[in-house]
Amino acid sequence: MINIARLCVRRILAVFFFFVVLVHPQYSQSVVPVNQQLFQGQAISVRTLQSIASQRPNTQSSPLVVELANAPFFFDIWLASVFSPAVTGSVSPSSGTVGVTNFTISGSATPNAQVRCTETAPDGTVAPFSVNANSSGFYSFGPFKLAKIGLHTCRLRDMSNGTETTVPYTGTGDFGISRTPSSRTINPGQQAVFTATFTSALGFAGTVTPSALNWSNIPGATASWSPATVNVPSNGPATANFTIQTSATTTPGTYGNIILRGTNGAITKAASAVSVTVSGPQLTGSVSPSSGTVGVTNFTITGTATPNAQVRCTETAPDGTVAPFSVNASSSGSYTFGPFTLRQIGQHSCVLRDMSSGQELSPITYTGTGDFNVTVSPSSRTVTQGGQAVFTATFTSALGFAGTVTPSALNWSNIPGATASWSPATVNVPSNGPATANFTIQTSATTTPGTYGNIILRGTNGAITKAASAVSVTVSGPQLTGSVSPSSGTVGVTNFTITGTATPNAQVRCTETAPDGTVAPFSVNASSSGSYTFGPFTLRQIGQHSCVLRDMSSGQELSPITYTGTGDFNVTVARRHGRSPKAGKRSSQRPSRVHWASPARLRRPLSTGPTFPVRRPRGLLPRSMCRRTDRQQRTSPSRPRRPLRPGPTGT
Repeated sequence: MINIARLCVRRILAVFFFFVVLVHPQYSQSVVPVNQQLFQGQAISVRTLQSIASQRPNTQSSPLVVELANAPFFFDIWLASVFSPAVTGSVSPSSGTVGVTNFTISGSATPNAQVRCTETAPDGTVAPFSVNANSSGFYSFGPFKLAKIGLHTCRLRDMSNGTETTVPYTGTGDFGISRTPSSRTINPGQQAVFTATFTSALGFAGTVTPSALNWSNIPGATASWSPATVNVPSNGPATANFTIQTSATTTPGTYGNIILRGTNGAITKAASAVSVTVSGPQLTGSVSPSSGTVGVTNFTITGTATPNAQVRCTETAPDGTVAPFSVNASSSGSYTFGPFTLRQIGQHSCVLRDMSSGQELSPITYTGTGDFNVTVSPSSRTVTQGGQAVFTATFTSALGFAGTVTPSALNWSNIPGATASWSPATVNVPSNGPATANFTIQTSATTTPGTYGNIILRGTNGAITKAASAVSVTVSGPQLTGSVSPSSGTVGVTNFTITGTATPNAQVRCTETAPDGTVAPFSVNASSSGSYTFGPFTLRQIGQHSCVLRDMSSGQELSPITYTGTGDFNVTVARRHGRSPKAGKRSSQRPSRVHWASPARLRRPLSTGPTFPVRRPRGLLPRSMCRRTDRQQRTSPSRPRRPLRPGPTGT
């Protein structure tokens, strides 16, 4: 029990000692170096132990062992941590030629610990490298060559105990740079190439990174190096090409003070400035020949433009028509339009434009020559309303002309209600030959009759218009005619017919006036050819009839045509024999019977033909026209007196 209690007390005191030593400010101060020897059994403090550990030679890699009688177990561990050796390191040689000299960094650290070298190059680049110490604590980096000219530093760190140290070393050497050529002249869209030569000096052998200044002042340009880095051999040269690629929109001009340079580490070397002159797109164009026969001569437009660019020719023809045409320039910049023939007589113009650079040339001109004539047949036409007049125009080539002629006409629209058309709408006239087209004027049923002259047929090609002699169209009236056959005939017996011509399909009206003054209208429709017929019909009245004919479409009327109904009739009155009634007494005899006599054999009208109104007698005839007969009829007092019986139908 006593031993157990003693052990517990010792451990409590050890814990108290541990926290006091590590935490209390009195023991956390810097260690003061002292020179003293330790003797067995001598009492020492923790500070003294730290001082002894710090004075040990760096080359001594074995740990410091201190035996303390009756020390707790974890105190031994703490002593092992306090007295671990600090990392050491040195570089050999301290300087050397970049890319040539071999460098080595070596030193001591915790046995088997990882040692890291964090190298900072002259240009500020930081790179870590690691090795492991051996069981005795020795480590080594290298041999290695430096890649950059200037001062390097290596911060060494023992990854086990965290101790650090720094070693410096320097890369020596140099290089030079030159360029060729000093200037380039290009067109927009082309590239300027410069060659930079990097030459080793003082034995330098390493990588140079080329770069350039001020090239970005060229609008729309891009730039690149090939290769992106250059490996310069010791005492030798290496080259790289710098390419400036302009665009089609790069503004022409000279761009100078372009600096080509190379960098290794903290060293940057520059060559003399170069310049790039961007010229215009060099758009040119010419036409050959400058004039030629329309439809016969071959024309060609040639020139130069931006390589591979689209070249557009906006052509304006003599009649003002504008049409664009395009071709692509070759890789050398040349282009060609044609061969092509002209289609119009007169001067043409072409505005050339480089679609890559945007440059335009002043219009180039070329002329189409030739001529043509126009004749027309016949010189006049006479048509009825609704008819059509056709004229033939002949277009004849002159001076070798071969092209398209567009026919047209003037003043035909003066014909009311008329329409007009050409067939064909355009005429292809062969060289030294003729071509024809028909011009048709279609009148309407309402076209006012008359003669319409000064109708001009003409043809146009380009700025040239040729006209034939004027033609005319006479539009006749509806040609309303009418006649009756026969001119006279027996009433109720003879068949009459009225025939004639009128506007095709028009209604024709006959307003008939009978001998007794009765007026009655009758109508028929004309055929598609304009002919019409009333009848056959018979007359119902004796005497002269008149018919006024009217074309209801054109409104034309004819003077009345007349026809006569012939025939006659007698009237007799039958009376009874006997005495005459005395005065003052009413006679018991029946009235006399009137007989209608028809010497001309009057008959009822035929059912065919137009219907005429029948006028019946309005009462008895006058006594002067009646005669009594010897025969009389007695009347019965109980029977009413019968009226006189009318005679046959007729007047």
